[in-house]
Amino acid sequence: MKKYPLSKVVDIQRNALGIKSEIIPMSDEKSNIVIVTDNGEMEFHEFLVKNQGMPEVVDIKYNEVSPSPGLIERVEESDMIILGPSNPITSIWPIISIEGMDKALKKSYVVGISPIIGNAPVSGPAAKFMNALGHDVSCLGVAKMYKNFLDKFIIDIEDIGYKNKIERLIPEVVVTNTNMKNLKDKMMLARMTLGEIL
Repeated sequence: MKKYPLSKVVDIQRNALGIKSEIIPMSDEKSNIVIVTDNGEMEFHEFLVKNQGMPEVVDIKYNEVSPSPGLIERVEESDMIILGPSNPITSIWPIISIEGMDKALKKSYVVGISPIIGNAPVSGPAAKFMNALGHDVSCLGVAKMYKNFLDKFIIDIEDIGYKNKIERLIPEVVVTNTNMKNLKDKMMLARMTLGEIL
């Protein structure tokens, strides 16, 4: 049986589903996230599913992978890069850590949406992971992680008190409702995110 790299598999699926937009995974190599806990090292899904995210987190480890073919070039050529409100430690940072990605992001217009409202993540164990790596669990903590390449940061109205501090790190800070409870909320946030190119 012929084996294809992940980028090729994704492209086959994209075509089969009739999706016109190009989809590029971060790497064709296997990316592992290891959660170091007080009960030993665990694969991410072992921590999250089998142990229900309960163990105390001490550290998070990633293995180094090479970018998928064309990934860095597409980032550099893009009109806008959007960092959604995902877990900054296990969803966003492994991609940003790829060789060449930081420089590519600096060449693009990058918009980020904070995954933290108040002092808690919208969902998932982001707070545990950020604490373990010494990051403040707040939109300001996320802003500090992204400050080297972010041009615009969207934070929740609950966090308006952080706006002035974040503006010292990131050129543009937008305050709005980021807690998407219905389609109207989602459409509004999408418009705020894409504001520069609408």
